[in-house]
Amino acid sequence: MRLFCSIMGSFALSISAHAGFPVEEEQTCPIGGETFTTITSPSCSYGYGGVSMVLSSMSSCDFVSKAPQCPTNGLPLYREFEPEHLPAIEQFMADQAYDEARKISRFLLAARIEAMLPDGTAESVHSILWWGIRTQPALAEDPSYRASYLAAAQSLFEPDKSVREEDPFAYAFYTFMLVLDAQSEKATSNIEILRSLNGENNPELYAAYVNQIEACVLTRDEALCLPSAQINLPVEESE
Repeated sequence: MRLFCSIMGSFALSISAHAGFPVEEEQTCPIGGETFTTITSPSCSYGYGGVSMVLSSMSSCDFVSKAPQCPTNGLPLYREFEPEHLPAIEQFMADQAYDEARKISRFLLAARIEAMLPDGTAESVHSILWWGIRTQPALAEDPSYRASYLAAAQSLFEPDKSVREEDPFAYAFYTFMLVLDAQSEKATSNIEILRSLNGENNPELYAAYVNQIEACVLTRDEALCLPSAQINLPVEESE
């Protein structure tokens, strides 16, 4: 399992020469049959403008519709739904919890749906909630959304310690979210674990990220610790 790579791609990759361009695509809601238009792109380049504390970077196709919602019932189309999924989702739509999640974020609603599906996993629920924060960094500071993310992260990382080793970047992000939630003691404990792990796909970024998270435990300097703050990578000295 590599959440960091599978969700985000590698920041170590060079920026592609092919910039994304918008393409309209018609979607049909699996419940209700409503049709609407979303924006996609046949290509996308990542790595513009550095990497933020929620481990996102600008891309050439930030305009792409992410988890687009059916206009009337609000169902987020974050995945392909199987016919056997639909009865449970339709029943959930009648529940007050559906409307409450919908008001907070389409990504929270998507995570709630994912958790109730037979093929939903702790990893997939965590991935959706992290995706939401990467797309809308302000969600990291929303108490309800952050609580949902932390609950999902704890259910993923705490029971199985091997998950931390498989994806140290994801565990580092979880630690950053603990800092934002003022759980400094737990975050400090996690940082000790992070120091023992290896961000093998990008060790320079990993080391800088862990250092900045640790700095945020000590001081909530907005220049360092806002979700949108950039990770301070070492400056290479010119010869």
